[in-house]
Amino acid sequence: MSRVITKVLEIPYGSGATYLTATNISFDVSVFGVNMTFRLYLNGSTTGYAVLNSSAMNALYPSSTAKPFKMDHTIDAGQGLTSSSPYIYLQIGGTTVQSLTGLSVLSASTYSAPGMTVGAVTGSTRSSIIRYAVHSSSAYNAVAGNSIKFTLYFYQYDCSALTSGNGVASTSISNSTPYYNDSVTYSAVVKSGATWQGWYSDEGHTNLVSNSISYTTTPNNDQTLYAYAGEIAEPPVITLGNPTLSKISDEVSINQSICTFTSSQNLDKWEARAVYENGSTNRGSGTLVESGTTLSAGSTGSIIVDFNELTNGDGLYEITIYGHSTNGYWSDGTQEVL
Repeated sequence: MSRVITKVLEIPYGSGATYLTATNISFDVSVFGVNMTFRLYLNGSTTGYAVLNSSAMNALYPSSTAKPFKMDHTIDAGQGLTSSSPYIYLQIGGTTVQSLTGLSVLSASTYSAPGMTVGAVTGSTRSSIIRYAVHSSSAYNAVAGNSIKFTLYFYQYDCSALTSGNGVASTSISNSTPYYNDSVTYSAVVKSGATWQGWYSDEGHTNLVSNSISYTTTPNNDQTLYAYAGEIAEPPVITLGNPTLSKISDEVSINQSICTFTSSQNLDKWEARAVYENGSTNRGSGTLVESGTTLSAGSTGSIIVDFNELTNGDGLYEITIYGHSTNGYWSDGTQEVL
């Protein structure tokens, strides 16, 4: 089920150089007990930039293509002298998404911008340029920021590749938990003798999504697709469960054993036989202990092996079960029209 994933990046004092790159900016400055993550002051220009580096972007964006649907941003900021011209702009791809003006003097105020959903935010990816543009009235008026916190919100989806019919050998998916704007490739391997039909949004293969055997898409919701390559006639697979008793005798309490089995396909006939002491286990060999007609694929069938049915006396018996599917094949691979 789709969900919201939040990514948080905090850049306090001492972490500026870890997550930011500078143009005319100093990082992790402390003056008279005032800690600053970044500061513009006597840096050779009245304008500087602090840009989120790859470490910061990797922490904020869960994949190279994921796009957030919302951003929160908080920063403590101030200036050293009284002036109306200094500012700090938070910019994404050159677009200002938060403007800090009228900065506090000789102290820091907290500036918050919760729930930003402008296009510069929702269109951003890990490769976007996120930066602080910092301007001062003069080279001697310090402008600084501290206690930075970004929170980005992403949609994440669940995707799966399943099969419809028995013509597909296997399916795979490149990314089962993509974020919004991540691409996903659905791939299938078709069995010999089958004809590829396409990827469908329903198991009944009525709503075609793509006829490409390798299909790439960018989901904007949970997505399950079914690979369909028609139906081919193939033998059913019979799977035996463990018997209730591995040893039986003529004693009343232990004179029967119940065996269970399932089939990969719908059956219209099945038979169970007891084969004595390494005898032939081919279909039709051994003593018939039980038989039946219909059994749905995946349903559990059961047989009761009675001591009196083991007519060869004491010894080791192997129970074999063969099924005939509605497509005309026995589970040993032979074809027979009943």
